[in-house]
Amino acid sequence: RLLCNACFKLIPIYKTLFYNPKFTLVSVSSYESKPLRKLLHAFKYDCFLDAGEILRKLIARYLAEVKLSDSLPKDSIIIPIPLHKTRVRKRGFNQSEVIAEILGKELGLPVKTNVLVRTKDTSQQIHIRKISDREKNVKNCFDIGGGEGLKNSSVVLVDDVYTSGATINEAVRTLRHAGVKNIIGFVIAKTG
Repeated sequence: RLLCNACFKLIPIYKTLFYNPKFTLVSVSSYESKPLRKLLHAFKYDCFLDAGEILRKLIARYLAEVKLSDSLPKDSIIIPIPLHKTRVRKRGFNQSEVIAEILGKELGLPVKTNVLVRTKDTSQQIHIRKISDREKNVKNCFDIGGGEGLKNSSVVLVDDVYTSGATINEAVRTLRHAGVKNIIGFVIAKTG
C-alpha cells in the first residue's frame, strides 16, 4: 500500500484560501506533510497511478470540509496545467490532468484538456532554485488551444504542487490574455 489509513489521517487540511492579486489559490494541504510529499513523489515520478485513488479521497475530504463549490460560479470549467508532449510521452501521463479529472467528478464540472497548451519543452522546475530563473524557464511556454468562448469565463486551474508560483502565474497570464474573468488555482500541496 502506498499510504496507510493512519498516515492518511495525518495529512493536514488547509481551511483557508490564499489570495493573490491575479487569482485565488486553493491548496488541499501543505507540502511539508511527509506522507503527502511521498505520495505526490511516487505518483509523479515513479508513475504509481494507484495514488490517484488516495488523492481522490483526499480531495473529497478537503471538499467536505471547505465547501469550495459554494465559491465557484456554476459555469466554471476545470483546466489542468499541461505538460509538453515530449514530457507526456516520457512520463506516460500528466499528473495535473489526473487531479483535474478527480476534481471535475467531485464538483460536477467539465474538464477541458485542450484549452491551455504547453508550446515549450521547459526544464523541470524542481531542478531550478532561483525564483527569477523559474519565471524565465516558463515565460511564454503556454498558448490557447481550443479556447473559444473563454471571454468572461470562470476557470479552475489545476496543478499538483505550488512552489514559487511561476508555472501557475504564467498560465494565469495566458488565460487572462484570452479573456478569462475569474481564476481559481487548485493544487494538492503548497510549500511555505
